[in-house]
Amino acid sequence: SGSFSLEVAHFDQAAAELGRIAQEAHGYVADTRQERRSSGAYQGEITLRIPAESYTGTGSAVRRLGKVLNESSQVQDVTKAYMDVEAKLSVRTEASRRVRELLRNRAGNLKEVLEAEKELARLQEEIEELEGERRFYQHQVRLTTLRVDLAEPETISLARPSHWLVLRNATGDVAFILAGSLAAMLRLLVMVLPWSI
Repeated sequence: SGSFSLEVAHFDQAAAELGRIAQEAHGYVADTRQERRSSGAYQGEITLRIPAESYTGTGSAVRRLGKVLNESSQVQDVTKAYMDVEAKLSVRTEASRRVRELLRNRAGNLKEVLEAEKELARLQEEIEELEGERRFYQHQVRLTTLRVDLAEPETISLARPSHWLVLRNATGDVAFILAGSLAAMLRLLVMVLPWSI
């Protein structure tokens, strides 16, 4: 798996290009998140799932979308976990075969047959769970995850604020200070008045 953090001129264009890159690599866009910051610039995260063999080429294409701010990759070895699943699946399948053989021969009494059927149902449930786990690992190994953070640059305004804006802000500050002073005086009056009487 890997992750990129890019600064791009236009979020929408870069996101569309990422979709095209994923499609060309025979992958797909798994997840998209986008938000608009207070400055008006867009930022977001797009997650791609692509074939493992396309990882290097896709990474190169992603780098060309904008200015790379950060990049990382990680490899996780699932060989042991996969082999454990394969071994358990083999044991359960063999046990299931033996129980089916026992049921076919019906050599035991009714109680033994019922116990065998119960055991067969338990084994079948475990086999289905293990096959699901094996498919999960096969899917994880076949496809790799590439997370791309996109952000438009923040716009910095160098224009000086107008005199009216400065006056409005100052008037608001004065009103706030006067209201605070008045509230303090009222509190003091409420505390002192009973004692004065």
